[in-house]
Amino acid sequence: MKENFYIDNWLIQPQLNRVSLNGEEWKLEPKIMQVLCELASTPSKVVTRDHLFDTVWENTVVVDMVLTRAISELRSIFKDSPTAPKVIETIPKGGYRLIASVQLEDGTGHGSQIPKQSYKRSNRYVIAATALVIITLIAILAANESTIPLPKNYTSTPLTALQGWEFEPDISPDGKSVAFLWRRPNENFTQICTKTLGGTDHKVLTKQEGFYFSPKWSPNGDQIAFYTNKAGVVSIGVMPAFGGKEREIIRSNSQVAALSWSPDGNELAYVERDTSTNQHAIFIYSFDDQKSSRVTTPPLNHWGDGFPRFSKDGKHIAFIRTLDEGMQDLYQVNLKNKELQQLTNIKSNIYGFDWTNRSGLILSSDYDGQVALWERPPGKNASIQKMALGKDKRNPSISGSNLVMEEWNTNTDLWKLNLADTSAKMIPLLQSTKWDLNPNISRNGKKVVFSSNQSGSYEIWSANADGGHLRKLTNIKKSLTANPKWSPKGDMVTFDAQADDFSHIYLVDSSGTDQYQFTRGSYNDMAPSWSPEGDFIYFASDRTGDWEVWKKPTNGNNATQVTTDGGFYACESPDGSTLFFTKRQQHGLWSKSIQNGEEKLLIEDLNDKDWGNWEADQNGIYYLDRLKGLQVPELRYFNLQSETIDKRIPIRARIPGQDATFSISSDGSWAIFGHIIDFQGDLVHVNNL
Repeated sequence: MKENFYIDNWLIQPQLNRVSLNGEEWKLEPKIMQVLCELASTPSKVVTRDHLFDTVWENTVVVDMVLTRAISELRSIFKDSPTAPKVIETIPKGGYRLIASVQLEDGTGHGSQIPKQSYKRSNRYVIAATALVIITLIAILAANESTIPLPKNYTSTPLTALQGWEFEPDISPDGKSVAFLWRRPNENFTQICTKTLGGTDHKVLTKQEGFYFSPKWSPNGDQIAFYTNKAGVVSIGVMPAFGGKEREIIRSNSQVAALSWSPDGNELAYVERDTSTNQHAIFIYSFDDQKSSRVTTPPLNHWGDGFPRFSKDGKHIAFIRTLDEGMQDLYQVNLKNKELQQLTNIKSNIYGFDWTNRSGLILSSDYDGQVALWERPPGKNASIQKMALGKDKRNPSISGSNLVMEEWNTNTDLWKLNLADTSAKMIPLLQSTKWDLNPNISRNGKKVVFSSNQSGSYEIWSANADGGHLRKLTNIKKSLTANPKWSPKGDMVTFDAQADDFSHIYLVDSSGTDQYQFTRGSYNDMAPSWSPEGDFIYFASDRTGDWEVWKKPTNGNNATQVTTDGGFYACESPDGSTLFFTKRQQHGLWSKSIQNGEEKLLIEDLNDKDWGNWEADQNGIYYLDRLKGLQVPELRYFNLQSETIDKRIPIRARIPGQDATFSISSDGSWAIFGHIIDFQGDLVHVNNL
């Protein structure tokens, strides 16, 4: 579709990758524009996810999250809600449907089909686009996720620290080596490498440029199987484990790359798309007769099956079954009688898993909202338990007592911006090689408190406003501590921490010598803030089953519920007349009169991932705006009296999502932002599993 067209009043210009409305413009990535054009070419009709993969990412192996992210970006621009859509509707187990009116720029074609444009590109373009998708996905996930380990002890050591991204590890059958993928910086292809677990060097096995996926050792350790995408041709092949000639065994049209050898080495489980249902399913390839047979048939209302793993005895294959977006569980199929058993009931994203030698499973999932490793013991009705292996661990591979996994690392520092000088540039204030985030400036502007994992575990730290006199205030360990806030007098800090199964509110004095738990119970409390006089602490709690704002007096009396229609992070206005608050997974900022309880939506363009990135003063509210499709986020000031935006300051920083990582000094002269410096993926080895 080369012609310009309208979706309602939005002007879409495909050749410019631009969307505009009332003088405002948003630039789209080419792939996201292609998704939009595919939906607009058949308005009011369902476009399946597989159709979008086949047309927009033709002959390219990508992950489901890529399309999910594209739809999310479009909804952000159109201010569209996935639960009450006006532009793009999600069809459960089906795909997506453009429900807004569509017409060409010349006024024709209103509500009718618009001619499609072919999106075929050169092979070189397909390869480059695939690399861009992978890099973008890493950045989003690295910026948006953290984890809360439970207090168990494992011995882990770094296995790789190459420049770039190392991922998809697989331990050799003898437990001495690991195969993995490596993408060097500024290269648009991946390579298969091997390294001994105790060695210092690695070996690159592949010689040709292309995208390799899912390297897997054969049971006798003499071969490595893999997926590859070369010049748009997707296939499954094998090569000698020491490097050498590659041999293609299967051509594939799958969008999911995952392999597993049978213990005897005679079969290879893989994922293929069923063209009759457009679902992915598990197949087995036999090396004896060079034929494939189907193993699983997902229900028609499911997206499909993927990530097969033969059990150690070869009698079962475990796999991930996807019901819908972000709704996955582990299943296993008995290869003899085809009996199917559901192994988990978490309905969450699963980022890889493997069998243990005890016939249990270790999986990576965001089951509790944050990515971590979980263990499922053997047994029909066993429940999963979180493992204390740190944040952002994915794709575990197990052999004996050895475990190798991906560790996604992001270096986030705290940077300072002088708001009084519009020409001023951001400067680093607090720097480390770890996560430094959740800053909060004291009321007198002399101190900063923040959370950091630079000591090995997430703790609360303080520093002077110039970054000096750095001090660690807490020593909880084995827990994510976050969201610290200074008391009005600057003598105490409140924060949340999950030291066991639930998150609760804590207090610590400014010297770090006196700390105690402020809330308790079999529910989660988090995101605290002080009342203007310091006599109450507001916080979010799910104790009623839904996230609402609660408050509790600092003298220790019972907590009381404040909101009834959803609430998360809340702060009182400085004069104590109004409560401002955000809601869980909803765009916007609300106000509620403390006197009469009247609630209203005050600011619409606060992204839900910026739930804590706003602060109120006497006359208005500072907040981050990144809903507008801007090249950089804006710091905006909302005037409460005129209900207009008085200030717009570009923030040229990569600000993490899902974290409160923003603070304004009480006099409005300077601000602190979390700034993602870089991110990378390395491999970590655990030898006492």
